[in-house]
Amino acid sequence: MQPAPLLALILPVLSYAADFDSKTWMYKGCKVHVTVGKKEAASIGTFLVTVAAPTGNRATLRADRDGTLSGAWADDIDGDGKFEVMVWCQSAGTGSYGKIGVFTWTGSTLKNRVIPELNAGHMAGYMGHDQFSVTRSQLYRSFPIFKQKDNDPAVRIGMRTLRLNLKRFRWESA
Repeated sequence: MQPAPLLALILPVLSYAADFDSKTWMYKGCKVHVTVGKKEAASIGTFLVTVAAPTGNRATLRADRDGTLSGAWADDIDGDGKFEVMVWCQSAGTGSYGKIGVFTWTGSTLKNRVIPELNAGHMAGYMGHDQFSVTRSQLYRSFPIFKQKDNDPAVRIGMRTLRLNLKRFRWESA
């Protein structure tokens, strides 16, 4: 096989997030750890979020997951001075529907944040394949938009990117 076709096959794969079972990193002096529940199936189960502060404060929270862990970040996405740990799960089904869990570190505990659903306007043309990212203390959700005519297969017509506004409790166009 010639090099150019080989690169054409590899590059699209590199652009997707890599699934993981465990991830540990430091954020503002705190050790943050996200892991899949022990001895659980890859397709469904739970994950644990643990934050350990340099003061000795430590908290662990368990949350349900449908699919694999695809991303995890820590940042202050609501600007209140406390950071959030965000965990992205990608469903095992054909739609690869994404779900984000957001947990606020209060300095001694982790609190689960309720995240708004997409509104009817955002759902137009939505068929899953979500991607989440965190940039400049903002949480973004992107997904392809599809159009279907009669019984013809759905055709991808673009991408929609939304930004989470926790203060107004909604997803907004980015």
